[in-house]
Amino acid sequence: MVSQNHDRQSTNKGNVLHKNRTVELSRAGKHLSERYKERRDQRRKIRAELKNAAPHPHHTKNDIRKCLKKTGSKCHLCGRRLTLKSCRIDHVKHRARGGEDADWNYLPSCAACNVLRWQMLPDEITEVMRLGVWARGEIERATSAVGRIMANAFAKKEKTREKRCKKPSRERTKQTMTSRSLDAGIQ
Repeated sequence: MVSQNHDRQSTNKGNVLHKNRTVELSRAGKHLSERYKERRDQRRKIRAELKNAAPHPHHTKNDIRKCLKKTGSKCHLCGRRLTLKSCRIDHVKHRARGGEDADWNYLPSCAACNVLRWQMLPDEITEVMRLGVWARGEIERATSAVGRIMANAFAKKEKTREKRCKKPSRERTKQTMTSRSLDAGIQ
């Protein structure tokens, strides 16, 4: 009789903890939603300021070479190898926020990361990168249900994206092959 009461108490305690966890998660969701709205408003303000900003000076090949030397010819965000043609000059502190057009304020980036920086604030990029690193680990290990779900969802998304693309690039093909192999290994 005592053990049955003990089991009920521990079960009830588990339900209470579960409810508290649900409340915590819903609060976190609201917080993230509010942060997203704040960031969206910030981005809109920045874009409006940029429309009125002075035009960006043209960078010479020598400027690009100097910039590439800073990171060993790699994108400062993703680490992808860059050439003179593929390099985009990225401002460390955006001009819209008072950054200068000076060598010390430039870093090389690939086109994808440069576009990403236009669409997201630095703390958003950091958050996405951290989430991506965690997700990649979960997918590669494929031991958790979360990893398997993400791998399958990503493979499905890539198939849909491939259908939209006219000519997949070599890099995209590599990524798709990786996602297919992950998908095949998980099922």
